[in-house]
Amino acid sequence: MVKNLNTVDRGTSIRVGAESGGKNQGTGAVAIGISAASVNQGTGAVAIGVVAGNSGQEAYSVAIGSTAGNSGQKAYSVAIGSAAGLTSQNNNAVAIGNSAGLTNQGENSIAIGAYSNAKDKSIVMNATGTDFHPSRTDGFFVKPVRDVNGGNGTILEYTIDGEIINTQIPVAGITEEIDVERQERIDVDNYLQAQISSLNLQDVTDNGKTTTNEITIDNNLIVTGNLQVNGTETIVNTEKLLVEDPIIELANNLVDPNCWPVL
Repeated sequence: MVKNLNTVDRGTSIRVGAESGGKNQGTGAVAIGISAASVNQGTGAVAIGVVAGNSGQEAYSVAIGSTAGNSGQKAYSVAIGSAAGLTSQNNNAVAIGNSAGLTNQGENSIAIGAYSNAKDKSIVMNATGTDFHPSRTDGFFVKPVRDVNGGNGTILEYTIDGEIINTQIPVAGITEEIDVERQERIDVDNYLQAQISSLNLQDVTDNGKTTTNEITIDNNLIVTGNLQVNGTETIVNTEKLLVEDPIIELANNLVDPNCWPVL
């Protein structure tokens, strides 16, 4: 047992340094450093560093570094680095780096890198050397990310907020959702080219959009409205043609009535 000669030894915790583990230090707690966990350190909590876990460090939390987890560090959270998790680090949060998770780091979040911070249930990785505090929850945020033109890779979108998201890929009005967990190292251009020939008209027109790509229908086509073809040639490869209307008009663009179509 290492005793702090400036305080009374409780026999169930460790405290080294002036005013460390001073008031209400919990069972099995560790406080090392001047004023480390000086007030209300919870059961099994660890505070190492000057003023680390100084006030209100809750059970089983860890604060390592000068002023790490300084005030209001919640249970099961981890703060490593100078001023990491400085104020009000929430339950199960992890902050690693200088001033990471500085204030009000979200519950169940991870902030890695100097000056990073994260909202609830999100991951933030920061190597910019400047503040990076995304405002949304439930996300994965990274800075910096290298830009590469013409590269191949999994299909992810990097937003202007620094978030990496699973997204949809729009191509000529066609939107195909791709599960990135099953498409590792995919060549996007080849994938989309292979998909175009298997699309039906509903895929193209669900959102009122059009496409200039060739469309192949592998099954039946039912048109509930009118069908208009603006091309110069129509080819029907069928064994049987059924027309309900008994009147079929041919050559309706002829001006001279003496010119008749030839069948």
